[in-house]
Amino acid sequence: MEQTLTREIECSNCGLRTRHLDSNLLEIEERQSAWRVDAREINYACPECSTLTRSRLVLGSTLILALDGAKRLCHPRPWLVCLECAGKGCESPVILLAPTKGETPDDDMTEWKNVSALCTKGHSPREPFDYCGAVMPRKFLPE
Repeated sequence: MEQTLTREIECSNCGLRTRHLDSNLLEIEERQSAWRVDAREINYACPECSTLTRSRLVLGSTLILALDGAKRLCHPRPWLVCLECAGKGCESPVILLAPTKGETPDDDMTEWKNVSALCTKGHSPREPFDYCGAVMPRKFLPE
């Protein structure tokens, strides 16, 4: 039986908590570590309220026992998304975790509104949103 460590993110706008693989959260924390001394918050696109925020990582991990290793895709699907920065001359993207309801971030992006997501230099994403890249993390949460 497969064991997986997970953590939750709490949307700072609506309070929804979503569970994600610990390894995926570490991946986004590493990409934001240049500007975050206290990496307990990450840029997050909430699948419920469609708001881009700096949202809290809930402390502590939970062990999930996957009964069927083949069921690896979670819904909403987790994506690491890079949005173009609005800062003049800034080449630092706004990197965020975006659990999406659709097949790709494109399907949800039209509904997004930014409240507090920032690039590594402290700038908001350029609006209308245009992503400079989107990848699905290496692993997914078992169903």
